Amino acid sequence: MRKRILALGFIAFISLFLSMFYYSNNKIVILESDMNDPSYFFCEALHGSIEFENGIAYLKVNDTDGVANNFWDYAKLQKGILPHGWARKDVLPEITFRRNIEADKNFIFLKIIAKRSDITFYEHTNEHDNRSISNINVALIFQLDDQYDLDIYQSHQLIVDIRLSPYVDGNLVYEDWCFQGEGYPDFDYYYQSNAETLMTESNKWYEINTDVGRIIKRAFEKWNIQQAKLKCVLIYCEGYYSSVSVQIDYVKLYVEPKLISNYVIYNSFVFALLALVLSSFVLVLIKRL
Repeated sequence: MRKRILALGFIAFISLFLSMFYYSNNKIVILESDMNDPSYFFCEALHGSIEFENGIAYLKVNDTDGVANNFWDYAKLQKGILPHGWARKDVLPEITFRRNIEADKNFIFLKIIAKRSDITFYEHTNEHDNRSISNINVALIFQLDDQYDLDIYQSHQLIVDIRLSPYVDGNLVYEDWCFQGEGYPDFDYYYQSNAETLMTESNKWYEINTDVGRIIKRAFEKWNIQQAKLKCVLIYCEGYYSSVSVQIDYVKLYVEPKLISNYVIYNSFVFALLALVLSSFVLVLIKRL
């Protein structure tokens, strides 16, 4: 009996060790570009511009009047499939994020090298929204239901923004923002939070490294989401009664699980438990034979 317990303990330990090694090496590059190939992205600008030169992407917006009908100026680089039948560019490695497992810290990371211009804020005339806003963001778009690809706006998907340079009326924004679309063009859930480093100075190159899993985790908690699938990534700047441009030299979004991550710990213990149960069953069969 004692030998069987020792054998099972040894099997459980080896299974746990091997599975932790396996899951911590489960690395995936979701998006990576040095900006030398403009065709890598789908590029789109509304009253803005996008140019590529010498391995640098130049995104610029200049909204002097709030734009008709409250649409914001933007310039964006897209990889993946947007919801509601909107634009698509290739398919990302689709990863399902489970609450407190993949959607947690120490799992998915962002690296971006960028530089922004000075920001100009214009006098606003819109009585319904009298703020001047400028953003440089990386957005992760998640599928929540099976209507994601349909050409309808009534479905509910999730957009998580990692803010790199968020300003309102000339002031840096620090608090997280969350809101839901109010109809056309969408009813989606939004969650916005700052990267671990912000571009607080103009005309200075920043290398920003951020554990974005911590932001995804808070978005799941806020909107009570249990599971979602990553479908699209946007890198963009936008303005509302403001003008800003950003130069992007490099961007990478990647999965690199740490040994201490919930992803590694949870999956390893599940694997070890299954190995223990199976080994116990085999030992019982052997004894009966």
